[in-house]
Amino acid sequence: MIRLATLVAVLAIACSSSSSPPPATPAPNPSSPADRSSEKAAMTERHWKVFDGTTLVLEVSSTPGPILSTAPLPPGTPPRTSPFMSATAKDAMHEDKLHTILEDSHDLDGFLAKLEAAGLTVHAE
Repeated sequence: MIRLATLVAVLAIACSSSSSPPPATPAPNPSSPADRSSEKAAMTERHWKVFDGTTLVLEVSSTPGPILSTAPLPPGTPPRTSPFMSATAKDAMHEDKLHTILEDSHDLDGFLAKLEAAGLTVHAE
């Protein structure tokens, strides 16, 4: 019993000692996913306009957010959102095609590449 009390006292003193330095924090690793995601967050917002010929069909932003349709949503229905972009449709005739491309995309670069592969023109702003 005395040994246990002594051990508890020694541990309490050791834990309360302020003379020990704080644990070292590892230097950031620029190749780690966490560091890359913070770099992406620090990047400025980018914008594109998407055309079919001379017709503006979509405006895209690199900020995650709502995907807005030309058609009004039913009352109380929030717009669909994307984890890698936001967009506003400008031409109702292209929305099905744009929706299909978005559903098949996993990131912004892939989405923009698929728009071009579908014959649309993507202009960076």
